[in-house]
Amino acid sequence: MFCRNVFSDLCINFNSFVDYKYVNSDVAFKRSGKFSLSSAIKYPLCTMHKTKSLDANRFLRKELGGDTVNITKQGISDRMQYIDPRVYIDMNDTAIKQLYDNTDEMASFKDFVVCAVDASIIEIPNVPLTREEFEIPENTKLESYKIICKNILHGWYSMVDTQKDFVLSSNISYKDISELEHALFHLKEVSNELDLTKTITVYDRGYNATEIMLLTTLLDSYFVIRAKKSTFKKQQEKMKINDETFKISLNNSKINRFHNNELKEYARILKSMKIRIVKVKLNNGTTETLITNIPEEIAQSSELKELYGDRWTVEKDFDRLKNKLQIEKFTGRKKIRVEQDFVRQDRVSILL
Repeated sequence: MFCRNVFSDLCINFNSFVDYKYVNSDVAFKRSGKFSLSSAIKYPLCTMHKTKSLDANRFLRKELGGDTVNITKQGISDRMQYIDPRVYIDMNDTAIKQLYDNTDEMASFKDFVVCAVDASIIEIPNVPLTREEFEIPENTKLESYKIICKNILHGWYSMVDTQKDFVLSSNISYKDISELEHALFHLKEVSNELDLTKTITVYDRGYNATEIMLLTTLLDSYFVIRAKKSTFKKQQEKMKINDETFKISLNNSKINRFHNNELKEYARILKSMKIRIVKVKLNNGTTETLITNIPEEIAQSSELKELYGDRWTVEKDFDRLKNKLQIEKFTGRKKIRVEQDFVRQDRVSILL
């Protein structure tokens, strides 16, 4: 019931987001017209995946109460190119903050919110304009497949609540940025919406870096990471029982790989950190190793296994957004139009 009220409030207070700070032009929407700023911001939230002109005219006729209202495909594109995608992120963040301020409603594990971070691939239009605006180099291997490849593969990174199934943070990027850097980005972005001291973030093996473990601990937050066999290999080999805590040395070879300069200095002062290594048996009989900073009094090894299993939520979200909401059917080729569609589908539409 509380969630429903928050979503209703978001719709009722829609006009608070009709603000010229979300317009990337000094002159756009200054004169009255049938496709106003309010209509431009609202329109992507009401799209039915029809052709742009049919969809927009259906929307406008309902908005203005007339059967003869007409706008061309070019007219839509001309107006939408001025809308900053940030408006949809702010809608999402406003609702999310209100939701998580009520911790009794949102906690999913012993008063903790459990989140998952992962990456997938998204396809964007493979045309010169899109390539240029996303700064995709001409010598990329994908260029040789231009004739047979309709789209460009793009990195899609997301952080979701595993129980409530809300997207808390997401972004797309072609640039050569590691999954770790995106994970650090998500932690910082959600810090204004979530109480990180009551948050557990779950990661797969691609995120088993000392840097993210140390940063999460520094934020007084918690993590569960599926380890590779090479992760803290010496400590794993020393284990006498399936649940042990070790002091990990923060030497220069580890610190020099950090991306965050402030964290580097903190690590040099700290010199070591404690991590807990837990081996759990899966239903198929295989044994997985989990690394965490959650003390045993908060989560037993069997509970850590369940927390890691909840990470599958983010995989289901990727599938739903691609195959049901068809997020890759972008309505424009400009970077700003691609980002509008991405943010609207990935974050706001799921809330609504």
